[in-house]
Amino acid sequence: MEAAAGGPRQLDPGTMLDGKYRIESLIAVGGMGAVYLGTHTQLRKRVAIKVLNPQLNNPQMIERFHREAITASQIGHEGIAQVTDIGTSAANEPFLVMEFLEGESLAGRIRNSGVLPVEVAAELACSILSPLGAAHAAGIVHRDLKPDNVFLVRQSRGEMVKLLDFGISRAQGLEGEFRLTTTGLVLGTPYYMSPEQARGDTNITPAADIYALGVILYEMLVGRVPINADNYNQLMYKVMTGDYVPPRSLRPEIPVELEQIILNAMDNAPEQRPPSAAALEQALLPFCRPTFRDHTIERLSAPRLVNRTTPPPMSSQLPSPSGGFATDRTVQASPMPPLASQLEPATQMPRAKSKAPLFGALLVLVLGGGIAAAVLVSRGGETKPTQPAPIAKTEPAVAPATGSNEPAKVEEPKPALPKKITLKFTIDPPDAKVFIDDLAQPDGEVTVPADDQKHRLKITAPSFTPHEEEILFDESQRFSINLEKIVAKTTPTKPTKPTKPTKPGKPGKPDRIDTTSPYQ
Repeated sequence: MEAAAGGPRQLDPGTMLDGKYRIESLIAVGGMGAVYLGTHTQLRKRVAIKVLNPQLNNPQMIERFHREAITASQIGHEGIAQVTDIGTSAANEPFLVMEFLEGESLAGRIRNSGVLPVEVAAELACSILSPLGAAHAAGIVHRDLKPDNVFLVRQSRGEMVKLLDFGISRAQGLEGEFRLTTTGLVLGTPYYMSPEQARGDTNITPAADIYALGVILYEMLVGRVPINADNYNQLMYKVMTGDYVPPRSLRPEIPVELEQIILNAMDNAPEQRPPSAAALEQALLPFCRPTFRDHTIERLSAPRLVNRTTPPPMSSQLPSPSGGFATDRTVQASPMPPLASQLEPATQMPRAKSKAPLFGALLVLVLGGGIAAAVLVSRGGETKPTQPAPIAKTEPAVAPATGSNEPAKVEEPKPALPKKITLKFTIDPPDAKVFIDDLAQPDGEVTVPADDQKHRLKITAPSFTPHEEEILFDESQRFSINLEKIVAKTTPTKPTKPTKPTKPGKPGKPDRIDTTSPYQ
């Protein structure tokens, strides 16, 4: 199919990419290219395929296009749309393969619903800040956060927020490796652009994303963006000077404290904005509904969670010679301290590569005793490892040195379980009964002592199929369960034909026998 004037060439349904992806239909067209619904023909799985506009097919734009795949893989957060493959079509058009999402963008929600209730806007903002904080923890700034790049995914248990389009994101500390733009070039969507981006500053920090979140929150509560103008230059001037009307002037019922949070997030000075996505999320929690707030507080106060995947090689943990960064695939669920890349050069922590014993002790905690032993031996045959620093006021148990060349084994302390947990139930039909270990429970919410044992959950209702599963009492949980209604199977019967009376003097005819084949 030919390209529209000034737009990308559109692919016909049935077009094959890389021998395994089939184009089904066009979803959307943007400046960078077109997005299609596709099928992985080998897995028979629906995917979204983004194809780069051929007019932008140059090395710099291809690298920027592939940045989205690299960035999503580095962050590894469920709230960020995952890119599963990259390739090039037969017409030399680069493409990305992403998970297919069903739902609507936040821009569509605002366009269709108008202003949102305060608690809904606050909850959506918190749901955006969670994956955004994970990106910042990986040293990545989105730089184009806007409602069009926030997707509300429909799921069986409600909606989930997914962040899209990290195409113009940049990893802090990698400016020497990724120079995709000319110095001073303005990148981003003007209405959500921070003053430092509007000025063309080269050092863009996570504070730019905090500013954009403030603009999005303003728009959700008021129904329009805070800054608008007749032309681009005028808009840039208003962004740099902070020329906008406070939200309560347009919607007085917005709480004063919430307005102040928005004004702080949109402060012209990056250092005056909230110090992190987690700090802004904490400030917004009082404006959320209790159920959402309780769940988020549990997540933020949870201990550090480690993905149960094979640890990366040791070389990926070390600072790279080119000044790059490496992640340890660890998700920080508790409120995060300021990133080292956000600190001023005078306050940045020195690299730990010159402190061999401390580095070896840290690897003991992160990677396990076996790898730590290899590190200690490689440092000159040290036979006695240094005691690791206390973590959260809990000293790890260290076996005494035996005089052998084998390092002492370190046992990580198990996190203490909470004394009590809360189980919340949302069940259809509402009159369903909840049983835990065959004991009936009150409707809606149950508080039980915490333990690490398996318990049997059963939910029943008349004329519905019961639901059963095993659960643990290790943390507070929410269950949203829809029971399936039992449909009774009935076989229709054919009405009998009345018998005609016989006439006098004539013998009656034998009854007619009707036969019906089950195969007709």
